[in-house]
Amino acid sequence: MDIGRAVAEGAVQQLNDFLWTRSAPERFASVICSYYDPRTSTLRYVNAGHLPPMLVHREVNGTFSVQRLEDGGPVLGVLPGSSYGQGEVAVGPGDLLVMFSDGITEAENTSGEDFGETRLLEAICNNWDASTRKLCDAVLVALSSFLGDLDPQDDQTLVIVRLQPSLNELASDDLLGIGRLQRLGQGSTELVCQ
Repeated sequence: MDIGRAVAEGAVQQLNDFLWTRSAPERFASVICSYYDPRTSTLRYVNAGHLPPMLVHREVNGTFSVQRLEDGGPVLGVLPGSSYGQGEVAVGPGDLLVMFSDGITEAENTSGEDFGETRLLEAICNNWDASTRKLCDAVLVALSSFLGDLDPQDDQTLVIVRLQPSLNELASDDLLGIGRLQRLGQGSTELVCQ
């Protein structure tokens, strides 16, 4: 048995049961649990009811392919005893793992139009060679521009990770790009990239 699989699946199952017993019936949470093995270029993950993260790959001819990471199970804290399965995907050099909250893709502009996955992917693909920190900036700037003067109606969280066959091949600013658009009150927002 794959020890990592047992740990990941078991941890998510235990968290689900813990939330079921400790939170109000109307409360739930989604989570992504993932780990990457650079020796085998394999990403393993459990998706517990979250919007599917995307693994974005640039082909040799410059086109992009997207694989949604859907394997896992239901949101946490709703169904006691739920089981969660681990997914596994092969990763190419420089592929991007993109994780985001629905506050990114479901953000609406003044016309009631969603920002959507298409705009999210356009911002990433148009800035592909940038560091993950700059990719995050590009998405959040595009989102802010899309919203105009509107305040975000939901949390907006974005994580972008560039995966490599060996951790030695990563640049220090490619380890992790995390960003979020924070509401500061009275109509102002702050773009945070850590």
